Amino acid sequence: MKKHVLLFIGIEFFYFFSMACGNYLTVFLESRGFTITQVGIINTICSVAAIIASPVGGIISDKMRSSRKGTIVCLIGLVVSYVLVPISSLIKNATALTILCIIVFKSFNSPSQSLVETTVIDGCNKTNTLYGRVRVLGTISYVIMSILLGLVITEDNVSFTFYLLGVTMLPCIWFLMTMGNIVEDVKVSKSVSIRNLPFRKLFSNPYFIAYIIFCMIQYIPQMSVFNYQPYLIKEVGANMGLIGILQAYRACFEIPVLLFADKIEKRISYRNMTIIAALFYALQSLAYRYVSSFGGILAATTFSGVASGFFIAGSVKYVFTLAPKELVSTAQTMVAATSALAGIIGNLMGTLLVENIGLRPFFFITGIMMLFGTFFYIGSFIYINKHLKVEYKQDK
Repeated sequence: MKKHVLLFIGIEFFYFFSMACGNYLTVFLESRGFTITQVGIINTICSVAAIIASPVGGIISDKMRSSRKGTIVCLIGLVVSYVLVPISSLIKNATALTILCIIVFKSFNSPSQSLVETTVIDGCNKTNTLYGRVRVLGTISYVIMSILLGLVITEDNVSFTFYLLGVTMLPCIWFLMTMGNIVEDVKVSKSVSIRNLPFRKLFSNPYFIAYIIFCMIQYIPQMSVFNYQPYLIKEVGANMGLIGILQAYRACFEIPVLLFADKIEKRISYRNMTIIAALFYALQSLAYRYVSSFGGILAATTFSGVASGFFIAGSVKYVFTLAPKELVSTAQTMVAATSALAGIIGNLMGTLLVENIGLRPFFFITGIMMLFGTFFYIGSFIYINKHLKVEYKQDK
């Protein structure tokens, strides 16, 4: 196997291997006595910080003409801040410091996945490597780590996951540093003035604007569902630590989609992949309304596993087709910022709904919201094509 392929695989493998540890933040806060309302408020504050951090990370990366360098900075920042979360919690009367560390972590984490995927996809494009075959190793590593953590992590030893994330992210950072010698052209990687970046070209594309609006409508309920999954597990009488097993099970269904992504994209456009993903995410939420056991939660989560596979295979590449090449990192992190803004609304909405109507009706309402967002997005294609006279073309 060629060296550059091994580097791409190493980046994806260790990034997601490490980030599987990040699923336990809610469990950690609950174990430290934070109420469901307080957790919602913290998540909201983190989303505010991420709204600013995400596009800033993308713009800086585009200014340097290197998503790779921006990614390295983000990963170092998130490692340091995340490791400090359990350490700060041991200090007496330092709750504010713990929350600050969480906010800093979320700020670095928000643009990190977008930048990782942008970097690897760019490298795959330059070396004629199949992205889906590389990305599937990230899912497999995520499954492995999630299963291992799900078997051993409880509310009593959850602090271990914070240190583990820091250690396992180091190989990813090393591979990113090494990758620059293979895929970056020194002649075109010199810094450029922010004023010279073609922002107007990006924001005058109606398909990009429609996608941002769609992401907002979709992410509001989706972010809420993710945050309240541990509480659903607890409600059916299972240990909240099983969130790792749940995420591993979900990720397993990404694998077949990613393995055949190169064949799927020949039949289904990147845009339609995101629509399929949205519909399956909605089905998960609707099904959560009726589950009564952890097995039922697993069955319902099958839908989001398939959804995640289509979303990973199509969404990042879809943005590549919408953005000028000089602003790909900015466009990707703009989507991440949209996710953060949606997280603010979603966390507030989730807290209000759960406290006033209960957990099950909350999941049902989120499913209906996702369906609405999907149909709105489909309608936007017709409007842009027929009324604005702009044709969508997917450049493969």
